[in-house]
Amino acid sequence: EISRRYDRLAKRYSKQIYENFWNNLLEYPITVSEIRKLNLKGKKALDVGCGSGRYTKILLGRGAKVWGIDASKKMIEIAKQNAKGAQLFVCGAEKTKFKSGFFDVVFSGLVLEYLNRNKFFSETNRILKNGGVLLFSMHNPYTEMGHRAHGGKENFFHFKNYFKEGKF
Repeated sequence: EISRRYDRLAKRYSKQIYENFWNNLLEYPITVSEIRKLNLKGKKALDVGCGSGRYTKILLGRGAKVWGIDASKKMIEIAKQNAKGAQLFVCGAEKTKFKSGFFDVVFSGLVLEYLNRNKFFSETNRILKNGGVLLFSMHNPYTEMGHRAHGGKENFFHFKNYFKEGKF
């Protein structure tokens, strides 16, 4: 389902991420600042859900040897144009064919919302070297709470008070 959706939206999405308020003004600057804190020279890095290659290109520019995976074939095609030098594949994030302990860094920008997190974190743990780094970003917690409260259905804007604490 997700891969088909992104295949249909690939061209438009790859342009909108540079204009979208959340992506461009909130998540992107903070995420890039965190990437810049990492010593990536010569390190093996995986960009999970690489999309159009926006972060893949940054990882390459920091000196990493980069692999990128995405569920969408169309997004991988765009990423190949934007992040030359990376090894890019159509692949799910919850089970990969990478060797255990292969990566120094696993990065995932705004992807966890689409995954079974237990499977993703288990797979990430498997493919990361001991002492490796997992860096990820997520959407606004407000949308995340709505997603959980409605059993995973896309009814994100149910809450009236973002700051109210309690069980969901």
